[in-house]
Amino acid sequence: IFCEKKNCGVTLKKIDLMRQTLEKISSMSEKLSDYGKSQGESVFSNINAHIQSLIEFFTPQNRFDGVHVELNLGDDLPPIRGDIGKLKQAFGNLIHNAADEVSASGAENPTVTVTTCLSEDGSHVLISVSDNGRGIPQQIRSELFKNRVSMKQTGEGYGLLAAKKIIDAHSGRVFFKQNDSGGTTFTIMLPTADPGDSIIDES
Repeated sequence: IFCEKKNCGVTLKKIDLMRQTLEKISSMSEKLSDYGKSQGESVFSNINAHIQSLIEFFTPQNRFDGVHVELNLGDDLPPIRGDIGKLKQAFGNLIHNAADEVSASGAENPTVTVTTCLSEDGSHVLISVSDNGRGIPQQIRSELFKNRVSMKQTGEGYGLLAAKKIIDAHSGRVFFKQNDSGGTTFTIMLPTADPGDSIIDES
């Protein structure tokens, strides 16, 4: 690398910054190409690790600017059987919707909270995505998961339909409730794996 002595330090810093930026773009492109891709059915033991990796992938995106993401992840959750690529797509659709909603709502402290826990009877793992936005208008609540509806000006309403289709295929349920303090919570219920199933995915 040739540069004038007085400007060499600045030039090297710029080159290093460009290298770091290209590495980040390459890493994000690789993750994007895998996002939502079918990985085949397996038994994965740590749903929390997959949720965390999803959040790490999402939060640098522009739609999360100014949005605070909280994780409340339950301890010692049992394994789940399924296609983790498709399940991440379902989780991601709900997380994206929540981030878009709190940004559009003008909430003073726009927050998306992702929670995992075990159902009371121990038969299902629950993944909930809460926001402190405006809530779902009464006139479209009955249409959610049935028809294309969206509160976004440019939304097409496919996200919830796709999420429900994926969860249905995993013998699970997805539903929502209005939060007492404002906003909405969407919850996915997925059956736990059979005790005798071999765990293929440890991550």
